Amino acid sequence: MSFLNEKTGQLFSGDLFVAPKTKVIMDSESIPLIMASLRKLLKYDFDSLFCSHSGYFENGREMIEKKLQNLEKLTLKVQSMNREGLSVDEIKQKIFPLDYPIIGFSENQWDSRHVVTSIIEGEHQ
Repeated sequence: MSFLNEKTGQLFSGDLFVAPKTKVIMDSESIPLIMASLRKLLKYDFDSLFCSHSGYFENGREMIEKKLQNLEKLTLKVQSMNREGLSVDEIKQKIFPLDYPIIGFSENQWDSRHVVTSIIEGEHQ
């Protein structure tokens, strides 16, 4: 859930922004839904961004736009590799070769694999 102070042009993004590049998501999250939410936010007039994870950004609109652009590029890569016949694990390894510590700490609840699967599943909806 995000909140916009229309008087000041400040957006409070909750958990939506986190970082301009998404590397892991929870198994219950969806990249297509995240992208839809970012597009919805960009319909509003705001400048600064307060993220509960990464703090304050004076150029908040630009950061939201950057995150959306990164997710759009990521989606195209995953879809292309999927059409080429690569498995989810092969796609994950090519795009996200690092095993981020949160993957192990969360016992795979947070994982780059979920980024890939949510894009592939979103393509079929």
